[in-house]
Amino acid sequence: MKKQMSLLGTGILGTLLILGLSNKGSYGRVPVDVKGLSHYFADAFSSDRTEFETAHPSKINSLFVKDDGSGPTAMIILVAHNDDLTDNVQRITNTKQIPLVFSVSTLPFKEAEFEPYHIEFEQNNKIWQPQIEGEYEIFPLSSEGKFGGTIHDGEIHQGVVMLPDWFDVHRPIIIRYFASQRMLRF
Repeated sequence: MKKQMSLLGTGILGTLLILGLSNKGSYGRVPVDVKGLSHYFADAFSSDRTEFETAHPSKINSLFVKDDGSGPTAMIILVAHNDDLTDNVQRITNTKQIPLVFSVSTLPFKEAEFEPYHIEFEQNNKIWQPQIEGEYEIFPLSSEGKFGGTIHDGEIHQGVVMLPDWFDVHRPIIIRYFASQRMLRF
C-alpha cells in the first residue's frame, strides 16, 4: 500500500511536469520568460528515473482562491514538493534553494488572473515573496517559458517557485495569495 501511494504521488508530480511542458498559456502584465532554464527541471525529473519513481511520495497541498477574496472559488493552486526532486535541482543548479512545483487552474466555465509574484510564503514570522527582478526564483514549465496571466477554462499554468534556503519544508509553511491562505505541510 505504501509503495502504491509512493508511485501515485510520484505519478501526480510527473503529470504536473508533463502538463506544464505542454502548456500553451500566456502571461499578463509582467512576463516571466526563461525559455532556456526549463531544461534544468526536465533533467531533474528524468535523471535516475527508476530510482525517482520508487522514492518518497510527493506531498501535494491545495489552495482555493476566491473571486474577490470572499466570493465563490475561482482558481485552484496545487503545490507539490518532493525531496528527491529537491536534491536533483540543487545539484543541477548548484544552489540550496527549495523547488515547489505549482499547478494553477480555474474551475469549469471560469476565467481568472494569476500573478505568481503575489504569492507569499511565511515561516517562523519571516515572510518571503518572489520578486520580478529576482534571479532564479520562478521557472515556468511550459515550452514557451511562461507562467501566469489569464487562465481560461480548461487551461493549466505550471511553474516552479524556488524558496530561499532558510525555509524548512519539513515544517509548516503558510502560503498566501491575496486574501486566500493555507498552511502547507510537506
